[in-house]
Formats: sequence, structure tokens, C-alpha cells
Amino acid sequence: MIMEIEKFKELCKEIAKLMDYEFEDNLSIQHNFFKIKQGEYCIYLAENYGSIGTLTVTGEYPRNCKGEYYVPKYDISIKMSLNKSIYEIVKGIKKRFLPKYEENILIIQEQIKFANEYYSKKDRLLHELSEYIGIAPAKHKEYCIHHYRNNGTIQFTVSRETGFDLILNDINLEQAKAIWDIIK
Repeated sequence: MIMEIEKFKELCKEIAKLMDYEFEDNLSIQHNFFKIKQGEYCIYLAENYGSIGTLTVTGEYPRNCKGEYYVPKYDISIKMSLNKSIYEIVKGIKKRFLPKYEENILIIQEQIKFANEYYSKKDRLLHELSEYIGIAPAKHKEYCIHHYRNNGTIQFTVSRETGFDLILNDINLEQAKAIWDIIK
């Protein structure tokens, strides 16, 4: 049995209220699908997602500064009957869903922290070199500076937190020998 959309929406609002979450009306996205939020926690409530007469509860996870997604440690979603009382539904979410979801969030936040620090160091390093040599970073390739000359290309790419890969294209033998003598 498919619940009338307004009735399902009201159910989701009540769930949000009892859990101390904020209800987000995203009716234009999908008719049987609503979001409730509290800080970093974003929970989706879907009706009949795979089974008639059921409420499916899933979660959303944060992404790092580059928008990269991290796979949660636990693949957590729960289903419960829409015939249960609102209090039984909330109790089921709190008991069966939230513990593993919160653990996933904490693990992912730690991964995001390290990734964001890494990207910040790469940005800073590229910016410092860019200012030093007076060439703006390349627009078409992240963490890269290109300098085009009539007879070739010099390319600096941030390879680690503290270093660069240097690629020189179309240099002559004498230039290659001079560079080799410097770096050997």
C-alpha cells in the first residue's frame, strides 16, 4: 500500500521533530523521499524503496574539499513497516541505524581532515612556487604550472606535500647535460 504523499511527508516531519532533526522538504526531487538533518547528520527517509509498505532509512556522508566521496565502513540502511507507531519508528532508527551511521561519519570525518590538510599543503606549495617564478598555475591541470616556449615546455607538478615533478619537453642535448650536471 502506497501512503498518500502528504501523509508520508507529515510522518517524516514528526520523525524529524521527535529526533530533534530539521525536516527538509525536497518534494521536487522525488515524491516518496525526504531528508532530515542535524549538523553533519543527514538522513533520508523513503517510502516503498524496494518493498511496499516500508520505510527505508539511509544516510548521506560528507565529502572533502575536492568533493571526493569516501565509502563508509558499514553499508547501513534499515527498513521497517509503515504500520508501526511513530515512536516505534524513531526507536528503531535510533537503535538500528544511528550507531553504525554515526561511526561511519566519525571515520569519514577523520579521512576528510587528512585529505583536506594534504590538499591545503599542495595548494600552498604550488602558490609559493608560482609567486617565485612568476607564472600562474595551469587552468587545465590541477596542481601544475606550465611555461610554454618556442622550443618546448617546462611543467612543474606538485607530486607530494613537499616536492615537485619537473617535466621538460623539447630541450636540446646541451640543455639536458646542463640540467643533469645540476641534479646528479
